[in-house]
Amino acid sequence: MNKERLIEIIEECNHTNDINVVIERAKEIAATKNPYHICDFAEFVTLSDHPTVMPILEDGMFATEDIVHCYEFAFCMADHGKKFNLKRFEDLIIDNDMAKLQYYFLECVKGCNTYNLFEAFKCCAPSKWLKAFAENEEVAQYNTAQNDEYLPNLIFWRENDEEKVKQEPNYPEKKAKVIKDAIKSRKPLSINDAAEYYAETPEEVNALFEAMMATDDLLHIYELYCSVPALTEEQKAIILDYIKNNNYLNSAKYMYYISEYTDLPAKEVAKMLKAAQKTGNTKYIKKIEKTLQSKLEEEAE
Repeated sequence: MNKERLIEIIEECNHTNDINVVIERAKEIAATKNPYHICDFAEFVTLSDHPTVMPILEDGMFATEDIVHCYEFAFCMADHGKKFNLKRFEDLIIDNDMAKLQYYFLECVKGCNTYNLFEAFKCCAPSKWLKAFAENEEVAQYNTAQNDEYLPNLIFWRENDEEKVKQEPNYPEKKAKVIKDAIKSRKPLSINDAAEYYAETPEEVNALFEAMMATDDLLHIYELYCSVPALTEEQKAIILDYIKNNNYLNSAKYMYYISEYTDLPAKEVAKMLKAAQKTGNTKYIKKIEKTLQSKLEEEAE
């Protein structure tokens, strides 16, 4: 299915009150197993959260077998006030021990079960994300008085465990195999994990960066930018240009994400805004405008 057909379907569904038409088009969208098509349909079709429609879209999203896209779907639905089975997505993230996505849920997804996510997060999070949690004022309400003592100790022991792994005699071979297998797999999640947790040299980072860019998967490329600080300024610039110039239907959403949820300076946010304005997506243009104003005020202080 191409972008033009997706637009036709969205417009058809928004010009009918016949729920059976929407159901049939939802099935057509879900059958593509394209997470962008499914999420765009769910976001832009007014009747997408009808109780006979949303389960079709949720099943379609799960069928992609891409846990990052499943998280983004849940975030997007919650952010737009859509009725969906949030617990189903929470359980997916918890059951797969995806600490980073559990952290994202706690920080960003409205209405989530913070207790269950927090308990799961503490059990599986690497030191990197435990530190991020401990330093993030937006999630401080989940950090009880007990955890004020518990988390620093947990971070200490988790760091020790991670260092022990790196000191094992076979670690260099293990690291090289993880990176090689990730690149060979062409799977964005594997590439991102290898870049985030295993890549140490500029050569390793670059090989994984090139592998990720070759996937042409906008969400995962954005995620690489967010979670791999070892990227060079040149690599970051390439990603920013990619986000500004991609051809996805809802590309302005990702321009907003990188403007709002990263440390992108105001001058770069202004460039994102200019790119977003070309899409005509007024919803996200307005969001980026607010982000730009906020960052300009912060930088002026």
